[in-house]
Amino acid sequence: MAFPNRVDVVAYNLNQKKFEWKHENLTPTGNSNHQQIFIHLDFAYFAGGSIYYCLDLKSGEILWQYTHPTEVNGFLLYKPTYVENDKSIIVQDAGFMLFSLNAENGSVKWINKEDKGGHAAGSPQLYNGIIYYVADASLCDVRASNGNLLWKERPYKNGSQLFQGDITIDPGRGVLYATDKKHLYCIRLYED
Repeated sequence: MAFPNRVDVVAYNLNQKKFEWKHENLTPTGNSNHQQIFIHLDFAYFAGGSIYYCLDLKSGEILWQYTHPTEVNGFLLYKPTYVENDKSIIVQDAGFMLFSLNAENGSVKWINKEDKGGHAAGSPQLYNGIIYYVADASLCDVRASNGNLLWKERPYKNGSQLFQGDITIDPGRGVLYATDKKHLYCIRLYED
């Protein structure tokens, strides 16, 4: 639940119509992100303000928290991507910084600071060990294991059209969909 000057996190049992647990005013600043909570197994990953949390869904206990290294408003931390074989979560902020956190304890695995400034868009997507994301109006990809940038492309070299918004991946077909202001792109993804 986001308010102008605070964020509350609650677990409400719809069957029994009661609160299971709640954290009032969990973060010092409000957060209007509609993708705040990411749930995987019995854990909830939550970005509020510049602090990232991992909560136990059953008890509501805060298992760990990570303070973001830059002054970024929480609503500009996008929904993470979970990397199963690494047991990590990949998060992108509005300054294009992509970072990987250990999903079990919140420690930093890597930070990619290749891209600077401007505005990022949407949540990172995982396919075959590669993270795809939009930053600086470009489509980028990095290795999920170490954050190394593999490539970065704009739809047109002159910059007249820019990638924007969310991307999505169809793993069955091995393609990525992205858009600029006028076109929908379908891009074939190859094995690394």
